[in-house]
Amino acid sequence: MEQELKEILDSYLEEIEAELGAVPRASRAEFIAEIRSHLQEEWKDRGSQTEQELLQIIHNFGSPQEIAGEYLEKFPATGHDRTSYPATWLILVLTVFIWPVGIVLAWLSPAWKMRDKIIATLIPIIIILILVLSSLAVYTSRLEFQETGHSQIQEKGFILEMPDQHEKLERFPRDRR
Repeated sequence: MEQELKEILDSYLEEIEAELGAVPRASRAEFIAEIRSHLQEEWKDRGSQTEQELLQIIHNFGSPQEIAGEYLEKFPATGHDRTSYPATWLILVLTVFIWPVGIVLAWLSPAWKMRDKIIATLIPIIIILILVLSSLAVYTSRLEFQETGHSQIQEKGFILEMPDQHEKLERFPRDRR
């Protein structure tokens, strides 16, 4: 099919697709692909494959508004097409265990609002950041203990020094009389 003729067909199909704005993307794409296939077959079956023939086939097929209206009568666009994307529970499980896969599925899903997609993306990042920072804090306190042989712990306003392993810690020394 020549580029010019392809553009005519694409323009017609885009108008139909625009009329089907409320239909889920997967269903809309499938319907447009069927129309494209039907129109191309009919055009090839005709003897002369000219621009005039293509325009005549499109005219006979119907206006974009008529085609979209007929489709919407048969398949009303009420809600989301549940078969066109994974279940929400699957996205949540994958987000927790296999973060990148879950996030990709969440972003591709029309069931999730933009706010929900952003939250699903940020929660694992925040959890990982908290884990890394807490691990860093534990690591630095261990380094301090290894360097000095003791660590200072502050409890109720008193600073208690933790001695080496060989020394005994007497928290409250007894009277030595």
